[in-house]
Amino acid sequence: MKTKKMLFVLVLAFHSLIANAQFIEDARRYSSQSLEGTARYISMGGAFSALGGDISSITDNPAAAAVFIYPEISFSARALANNFQTEYLGQKGVELPPNTPIDINQAGFVFIMNSTNEEEDFTKISFAFNYKRKNNFKSKFNARGKNTSGLDNYFLYYAEGVKLKNLMLFPEETISEAYQDIGENLDYASQQAFLGYHGYFINPLEENDENSDYSSNSNIEGNSLGHSFFVTESGYQSQFNFTLSAQYKDFLYLGMSVNSYGIEFNRNDTLNENGYSSESPLISSQFENILSTVGEGFSMQLGGILKSDNFRLGFSYRTPIWYEFNDETSQYLKTDFKDDAPVIINPNVLNIYNYRLIVPSKVSLGLAYVFKKRGLISFQYGRTNYQKLRFDLNNDDLHLKEQNSIISNNLKPSNNIRLGGELRIEKISFRLGYYSEKSKKYNVLSFDGNDYNSLTGGIGLDFDGSNFSIGFANTVINRKFPIYSSSELNANSLNDPINLKNNQTQIVLTYSIKL
Repeated sequence: MKTKKMLFVLVLAFHSLIANAQFIEDARRYSSQSLEGTARYISMGGAFSALGGDISSITDNPAAAAVFIYPEISFSARALANNFQTEYLGQKGVELPPNTPIDINQAGFVFIMNSTNEEEDFTKISFAFNYKRKNNFKSKFNARGKNTSGLDNYFLYYAEGVKLKNLMLFPEETISEAYQDIGENLDYASQQAFLGYHGYFINPLEENDENSDYSSNSNIEGNSLGHSFFVTESGYQSQFNFTLSAQYKDFLYLGMSVNSYGIEFNRNDTLNENGYSSESPLISSQFENILSTVGEGFSMQLGGILKSDNFRLGFSYRTPIWYEFNDETSQYLKTDFKDDAPVIINPNVLNIYNYRLIVPSKVSLGLAYVFKKRGLISFQYGRTNYQKLRFDLNNDDLHLKEQNSIISNNLKPSNNIRLGGELRIEKISFRLGYYSEKSKKYNVLSFDGNDYNSLTGGIGLDFDGSNFSIGFANTVINRKFPIYSSSELNANSLNDPINLKNNQTQIVLTYSIKL
């Protein structure tokens, strides 16, 4: 058995390296949708694909910009409260106090050019710009429970096939230098195996350089281990729409948009583990992973709205979104022992991963009925086939190929339904809505992205030249995800799912001015 001989003295090191550690959870995080926009848009469940008259409707259907009668500018502020509940292998986690960020979640304008020639078929051209906060990633939760799979399983999974000689320190070499060298010249799996070996979680079956088989040193008897998994996330996903649209005669609106996206995401997760086997020299451990991501993307969108008496029929198509990402990660591992000082592995090495992600196209259909000046009802259906979600392969990368195969075999199309209604009584508008997004589950472990169910409502006040609206949305978001990802959904690598339920409440205030 490998024994603990010394506490490694660590030196500070900071270095960049290129590796691969992207997983299906990253792809789903940046491709998920949510209900974001102006107060009117939110309060009617976002059912605007067949409507105009609201700047956020342009993000669903660029033809909506041509429906505006007057030039308009609007901006919105939002308060968002997230209350998280966790369940890990049937055990409830600790509920933390809700966080309530306040931000500017929308700003935009529409500029209109009316034709002066009554014989022209195209009677109006509109230019529009809109910014919206597409996703807010801020969250904090703590999952707790018991599991016979532990960090030894995680490290054993990655150590399989890694030769012992690649995990050993050269004379005078520090932990930081070795960790950095492995990341630069080998791969992510070897880096994790290195942590597990020097953290005393795994032992080689044979003490020779060519050995590539390992056994557990921490949970030899297969005890039920205590886990406390604490996660803090922050960041946002923004969308910028640049739209050109036109009105053809008095019954058809056409439009196109160029969309730009920006993403910032930060995650810090820490797993505290205890309850090791009596034969193990370990008492407890702490494993921390830090991720910082920035990304940008691009897509285009086409749409049309057909008007017939009081009916409106809308259609829009958004191309795939082409994203480029830059990830920066760092790791920390502490192991406490019964009869010796703790081992702390803190390489202070920054791992850099560059990759591309292609989010599949989206199709939306909308139907609305307008009761002249008394109000309206609206329905919208959208579909995105997440089986076509793809990491763009770089140099025939094997890891990304595996992730694309997992996506194809396990992700299913997502269906999005929105309902909205508005009742106008003189200068006051009352609004209600419903928003739902469902996707079929993964095979095997049912790791899935977000499932949304929202009930919405709001009030608008018309001051002739301006409008003030307030919108409310109560959303239940259900997620499933593993503590740690692997290349195989059914691998014994500590990927039992955490059920995360987010009871989210948002309040949006919007002020619009007709120019």
